[in-house]
Amino acid sequence: MLAIRILMGLEPKGEELTSAPVLPDSIASLSLRRVPGRWEPADVSAERPDARSRIDVIRDWLAEREGFRKAA
Repeated sequence: MLAIRILMGLEPKGEELTSAPVLPDSIASLSLRRVPGRWEPADVSAERPDARSRIDVIRDWLAEREGFRKAA
């Protein structure tokens, strides 16, 4: 839960929930629905249009893993 709060930049300010999302380049979008609190249940969404595709993320992960095997 803490990781999601950090990624979404969620902070309660009195009776309001504020959001200042900071998504890594491997996450294109993240949405939370009906976040409970002192405020009315809130929906929060974040998008990162310049995010890498899933294929690129997997390809990079596999390349790093192969490099690790060669080094061992």
